Amino acid sequence: MVSFFVPGVPAPKGSSRAMRGKRLGPPCAKCGQCRCAPPFVIPDNKKTNPWEKCIRGACLAALQKQAKISGPVKVSLIFSMPRPKSHYLKKGLRDNAPHYHESRPDVDKLSRTVLDGLTDLMFEDDCKVVSLEAIKPYTNGGTQDCPWGDCGVFIEIEARSQVRVAQPADVKQLGLAGIAP
Repeated sequence: MVSFFVPGVPAPKGSSRAMRGKRLGPPCAKCGQCRCAPPFVIPDNKKTNPWEKCIRGACLAALQKQAKISGPVKVSLIFSMPRPKSHYLKKGLRDNAPHYHESRPDVDKLSRTVLDGLTDLMFEDDCKVVSLEAIKPYTNGGTQDCPWGDCGVFIEIEARSQVRVAQPADVKQLGLAGIAP
């Protein structure tokens, strides 16, 4: 199991745009006449690439010559998000201030950024992740969910030697017995 903290404000993956380069390249292989540069993909959010680089750097520091995980992987993520000024009074945190960050960015887009940053370092591809847990508590100097007190993401990666398949008893326990065909 590997665990580490990446300081910084988490950035979501979001959508990407395909762009065409200028007409400076050599003649294309298809027609041999046009001089189009190949298309390239850029993320919509300008903060995504720097955040991914921070994740990769922290992962490399935490690995310390450990090999990639080749089988199924469990990833746990705790995104400690900054609190807005409206959560505070002059004397401190409001009593009714929420504990969890319930607005954008979405937890799935934040998770995509982390998983893409860990690809080729911790595992071959993010399709190897069979279990993903992610929460977004606010940070306010250390709580039970984010004891380090800073904005960022705490990442815990664990190899799963044996994946347990859900059984019919699990479906009944979750109260989904009437839903399954």
